[in-house]
Amino acid sequence: HPLDNNVVYTIQSNTLIVSHDRGETWETRGAVPAGRRKSMVVSPADTNVIILHSDVLLRSTDGGFTFNEVLPDVIMNGETLSFDLLNPQTVYVADYVSGDFYVSEDAGATWNLRSNLGTPVACSVSPHPTIPGMILAGAGYGTIARSTDAGFTWSIVRERDTYTLETPKVEWDPSNPNLAYASTYGGVFSCFRSHDSGETWEN
Repeated sequence: HPLDNNVVYTIQSNTLIVSHDRGETWETRGAVPAGRRKSMVVSPADTNVIILHSDVLLRSTDGGFTFNEVLPDVIMNGETLSFDLLNPQTVYVADYVSGDFYVSEDAGATWNLRSNLGTPVACSVSPHPTIPGMILAGAGYGTIARSTDAGFTWSIVRERDTYTLETPKVEWDPSNPNLAYASTYGGVFSCFRSHDSGETWEN
């Protein structure tokens, strides 16, 4: 939950369940279609809006009691679904296999293909918390892409390496707008760091 750390969501037996006390007790919401579930986000502007992936992208406007399919052709394998905190009506998602980058500007109701990351697979997407339009995307083999225009164009800021498989997490430091981190999965596990808003990276 973006506004209350006591509220936790998960799915059990194809049903969304919610806890308001950090997981001590749970209440049942609505049914979720079966599928490979990879991510779930809640709108910071209207917490009744929940978007989750279960083979397709689903959206609820009633706190998870009902869901509608909003984007059928997207494959996820990581944290590539994210609301833009500076513009909470904007949501991003990247397709794991193709690297296609989709954007919704109506809190997930409709989606448009904006660009392609130009990377081997897409594993993670992280909009900057204070700089409009700046987004990092982690990809295969330690690759990291960066956009400064809200995903219309991308540049590779860390080239692929020979010792990792994926970059499943990219994260901005909320206390330092210039600092960002990325973690890798598979092969050699490591963490990268950037001191210049994602332009250059060091191990």
